[in-house]
Amino acid sequence: MKSMKSHDERIRKILEKAKELSENQVAVTETSNMDTDVKTFLTKWENLYATLSERLTEIIDVINRTPPKKYIKAVTNLISFILIITLLNVESVLLSEHIIILDEKIMEEQIKRFKDTKSSLKKQEETFKYVNSTGQDLIAKINDNSSGQRLKDELQDVNTKWSNILIILEEEQQTLTKNITILQTFTELFTLESWLEKSLLYLENLSKDIMDNVKKIEHKLEQIRLFSRKIDKTKPQLEALRLLANRIFEKSEPNFASLLNSKLEVVTYKWNTIVNKAKSLNDKYKSTLKKNDNIINSIEDFTKWLSSLEKEIPIESITSSVELFQVRGRYQALKDNIDKRVEEFRNLNKMGNDKLLSSEGSSVQELGRRFTFLNARWTDVTDRIYKRYRHLQNVSYEYGEFRALVAQESDWLYKLNKRLKKSPKTAADAEEILEELDKIKSIFLKLLKT
Repeated sequence: MKSMKSHDERIRKILEKAKELSENQVAVTETSNMDTDVKTFLTKWENLYATLSERLTEIIDVINRTPPKKYIKAVTNLISFILIITLLNVESVLLSEHIIILDEKIMEEQIKRFKDTKSSLKKQEETFKYVNSTGQDLIAKINDNSSGQRLKDELQDVNTKWSNILIILEEEQQTLTKNITILQTFTELFTLESWLEKSLLYLENLSKDIMDNVKKIEHKLEQIRLFSRKIDKTKPQLEALRLLANRIFEKSEPNFASLLNSKLEVVTYKWNTIVNKAKSLNDKYKSTLKKNDNIINSIEDFTKWLSSLEKEIPIESITSSVELFQVRGRYQALKDNIDKRVEEFRNLNKMGNDKLLSSEGSSVQELGRRFTFLNARWTDVTDRIYKRYRHLQNVSYEYGEFRALVAQESDWLYKLNKRLKKSPKTAADAEEILEELDKIKSIFLKLLKT
């Protein structure tokens, strides 16, 4: 057609020349033949041009409906790229139900692979856009339902795979990042384990070199109380780690889950051990201090009781038998009170001796002085009461014997007097007189013996 267009000027000149010859009418016959030839030529020329134009239109239409080489190459490359991802098992990993939790390093490597894949997709993005837009244009131009549908399905498959990979890449990368964060949070378990090991050594040091020193015990008891508050604060942390572990176990590779579970059990065991040890030491030191307080309180109680007992000792002189028996009764009551507490006093001394032998420091010296003073007071007060009580017992006994002798003497005197009064006033023979004298003599002898 371009070639025909290039002859337009020549045809114009031929037509002008033919018109000029026709107007001159040099030869009518020849002019008529020339006009016929010119018209025939023009008709054929125009028909040829029209035919070529129609053929060109058809060719252009076919070309427009046929995918260009660039498009075909782009589609081929894009599909090959997606197939490579599939062959490398990346797509299958991405399309898996969930990503399992592994070691943090492994999950970091997975994220790197996902980022690399995402970067590769980014490089192919212009090609994808070209394929998509060109494909849509081709689909719009193709009238053939079969070819159009095939192209449409092919383009839809490319779009679906591309979109799925992008979406799942982003989702699973976020999931991996979240799982790494969870795993990093779970590393608190290892930090807690390290702290528990140090705490166990700390408790062992607190349990050494006590020697019942009150000040040291009080100081260490306060340390244990402060430590117990710290360990109590870790309980919510341990519970949170247990819950977190359950979430991790559901998404973890079996061997890795087993490793984490074992570590959790070890940490839980150490935590319980430390809690029990802290409680045991707390109870032990509280018991020791309570025992020490009981000893001090008992010393003070006995000291006050001895002072009270001392005030009850009678100081008035005895001037009658009635007063003798009254005073003896009061001393009996004092002695009974002492007897009731003798065993208690002995036990207190035994505890005190054990305490003094197992203790050290200024508190022991003070305790020793208290016991020395208490024992001195006990000896002083109880000896006076016991000594006076025994004396009054002897006096009462002797007074009783004296009363018995007086009564016996009175009885004998009465009998003697009665015997004398019974003697016959009339003269009697010598035998009767002698018998009467023997009876009187017997009474006198008994009286003299008493």
